[in-house]
Amino acid sequence: VIGTMIVAANGNVLRTTLPQDLAFKYATKIPSLAAMARSGVRELDPQNDLQMLRIKTLLHEIIVIAEPLFTLLVVQN
Repeated sequence: VIGTMIVAANGNVLRTTLPQDLAFKYATKIPSLAAMARSGVRELDPQNDLQMLRIKTLLHEIIVIAEPLFTLLVVQN
């Protein structure tokens, strides 16, 4: 695990173990991506909801737990 983050619903970083510049990049982009994924899941089945999202890139893997009040991110190799 490289680091973890908790981002509030308004986009503020509540807690992080990542460097500030990297935390800011993730905090601005990942919650909106999770919201789009949540709406896609809800379109397919209105009774279902997104619980976890796993994003794999060339450098890292990001696990996103999207809750209504906050978003939890875990960045790992």
